[in-house]
Amino acid sequence: MAKILYALSGEGFGHATRSSIIIKRLSQIKKTSQIHKIKIVCGGKAYFYLSKHFNDVEKIQSLHIKYFNNKVSGIGTFFVNLVTLPQQIFSYIKIKRLIKEFKPDVIINDFEHLTSNVAFFNNIPLISIGNHNVISNSQISIPLKYLWESIKSKLVITFVIPSSNYYFITTFFKPAIKPRFLKNTEYLPIIIRDEIRVLKPKYNGYIFVYQTSKTNNHLITLLKTFDKQFIVYGFNIDKTDGNILFKSFKEKEFYKDLANCSAVIINGGFSLMSEAIYLKKPVYSEPVKEQFEQILNAIYLQKLGYGLFAETSCKESLLTFFSKLDEYKKNLNKLNTKKLDDDFDKAIVNINEKILSLANTKTSSNTKMK
Repeated sequence: MAKILYALSGEGFGHATRSSIIIKRLSQIKKTSQIHKIKIVCGGKAYFYLSKHFNDVEKIQSLHIKYFNNKVSGIGTFFVNLVTLPQQIFSYIKIKRLIKEFKPDVIINDFEHLTSNVAFFNNIPLISIGNHNVISNSQISIPLKYLWESIKSKLVITFVIPSSNYYFITTFFKPAIKPRFLKNTEYLPIIIRDEIRVLKPKYNGYIFVYQTSKTNNHLITLLKTFDKQFIVYGFNIDKTDGNILFKSFKEKEFYKDLANCSAVIINGGFSLMSEAIYLKKPVYSEPVKEQFEQILNAIYLQKLGYGLFAETSCKESLLTFFSKLDEYKKNLNKLNTKKLDDDFDKAIVNINEKILSLANTKTSSNTKMK
């Protein structure tokens, strides 16, 4: 089989949860009693999550995003990563040492900048898996006012993943792929954890709320004005404040609350949005400002009729969302989750074929990065 170095971003839990599914499935593929040997490198929340589920996990320094008032702080993000520059350099050296010792046939990368650049400069085959390349590799349709944010996002993506032999883009929307990427890009269905797949959704009246940033206090103030019950995650506290129950993250309880809610209020993070869609929960999305990937997810969420995109939450937008829950549910009920599961099973086989193909190519000659 193949030796795989699997690297992923440590920002948030989304990269970690979907990577854990792919790693688990690839680890289960056998051929002549052999299985892939997989070493994982990550930092931040991804290391916290994956080190509990896998043994061979190496910690590195991740890039981080700084938020202020539910907005990406460009200056804050620059300085928080500048402070960690010595750790970044140490991690780069560590990765080079790991590669020299482990001798991976292929690197799989979910938006991790150090390993992608090591692969680029050392002619190691690389496969990019994630939702970020929908921005760079496809013909997305967005309002003109988001053009500059989309350009900035593409520059960041190019910095993090300068090139890749193959791109697998996980998405719930599928804009046309740009002609120059047609030969090495394909879509994956949304990647859903087994813990989510087995849930039997109910609609118990309360609204599930998750916030990427702990600074969106404006939303909490708004929720207090409604005669509804809200369960809120993301603030890392356990307390009750009127009609709002704050909860710190406990995995099983989080899944249960998500499965039994009547609707979801989130930012625009791809993984949780995908899980809500899979469970057929209407989604109210207020993306973190200047976080273009989240904005894009929310734009297509609304286009598909699965929920509402609010640039800034207000009472009117929440009232509109609550008044259209039946319409959103009707659209969500058209989704065939069994087909999504089957398509993902087929996608794992395809990813495995690409791994073997690149590994075989590497053994016969150095692969040029495209």
